Amino acid sequence: MSQLTGFGKRLKQSIKQSHYTQKKISEILGINQDTLTNYIKEKTYPKIDFLIKLSQLTSTQLNWLITGTKIKLTDRNTYLADTPTKDEVRIIKLLRKLDAIERAKIEGMIEIKIYEKESKKMETSSTYVKERVTTKELA
Repeated sequence: MSQLTGFGKRLKQSIKQSHYTQKKISEILGINQDTLTNYIKEKTYPKIDFLIKLSQLTSTQLNWLITGTKIKLTDRNTYLADTPTKDEVRIIKLLRKLDAIERAKIEGMIEIKIYEKESKKMETSSTYVKERVTTKELA
């Protein structure tokens, strides 16, 4: 669960910025207030359905809530093309058949995949730099 480190702080911050109380959030999302407190204290972690509903209610990026990394609008634009491909149009048609919660789940999964891809790029470039430094030291 190391990726969720700091989740409680982010959860508390998103609730505070939404101007809801923890009690009101609990009522709206249909959970016990003690359960929400346990999420904030990181004693337990919520299921994805709760995270999706919370991110919608508080207008918080799901990716940030889970990982602590915000996807900047410019980052999202790098994944957009001027004209959608046939595959993209097919995916859009499929998404339109889903309800809002299911679409939000898909969006969350995509944000997580983008984060993982970007993290992997950073690890790869870091490994490359270390290898180059080691090679120069041996020479």
